[in-house]
Amino acid sequence: MLSNEDFIVITTISALLSVTADVIMYKEQQLKFVEGKDVEENLEEKFEVLGYKREEIVEGHGQYCIRGGIIDFYPFNSDLPYRVELFDTEVDTVRTFDPISQRTVDRVSYVSVIPASEYIVTIEMKNALIDKLKQLLESAIDKGQLYRDIEMLENSGVFPSIDKYIPVIYGNSL
Repeated sequence: MLSNEDFIVITTISALLSVTADVIMYKEQQLKFVEGKDVEENLEEKFEVLGYKREEIVEGHGQYCIRGGIIDFYPFNSDLPYRVELFDTEVDTVRTFDPISQRTVDRVSYVSVIPASEYIVTIEMKNALIDKLKQLLESAIDKGQLYRDIEMLENSGVFPSIDKYIPVIYGNSL
């Protein structure tokens, strides 16, 4: 879908009717590391928007770690995590590595970071949702659940039950 090539989709009715981010948003939020090219600013924010969780050591899918000039991340479409080494702001090397031994397996010239979540929630979208939920607090029957959801949004962004707010995030109303 991102490459504008013809494709066939096999899915269920339920999945077809699900609200998700559109292709344009995926293209806008795409993160690429290419040897010899500068990295984008705000990498931590980009990884968070793509649904990755920051960890001390990358051992599982959907995790990332930034330590000085080294960026590790483990996309869901890969059997191995990636390590990007920087020289200042330029990508020096891109490699896959073994998550147990942390040793290099193979070197590649570039890698695209795909979302770790089916929902992409930018900082602006998250803040707009928090504002909307705070407005709803006045008339809500279950204020406790709204308070918990607001707290999770403020602390981490995407959380397991965020799908109930996706129509609001992507432009429909509650």
